[in-house]
Amino acid sequence: MPLVEALADLGGEVHPAWVEQIVAYLCYSHAMARIRISTTVSDDLLSQARTALPDLNDASLMDRALAALCAEHRAAEIDRSYRVFGDVPLDTEDEWGNLAEFLEAAGSA
Repeated sequence: MPLVEALADLGGEVHPAWVEQIVAYLCYSHAMARIRISTTVSDDLLSQARTALPDLNDASLMDRALAALCAEHRAAEIDRSYRVFGDVPLDTEDEWGNLAEFLEAAGSA
């Protein structure tokens, strides 16, 4: 068991039953399960990312890229949901009155 031997070399005995717990701990960051991905990416994009954030490893760069993609997607989703408000004139009456009168009253308060 190379992992057990390597850990034991760091200063002490490592019980083989602890290996799963140690490996699981090493594979978590911020309490999120980690998975391995294998892919090919643009050499230029990866080089640019590595240059822009030299202190991050490739896994952290991928985490940031995926987080940015998800944030962009969520922002677009929210924008689409608010777009419907632009389709209805402010003075359109509904069961609560109309938004134009509400905004006028709120502005004078």
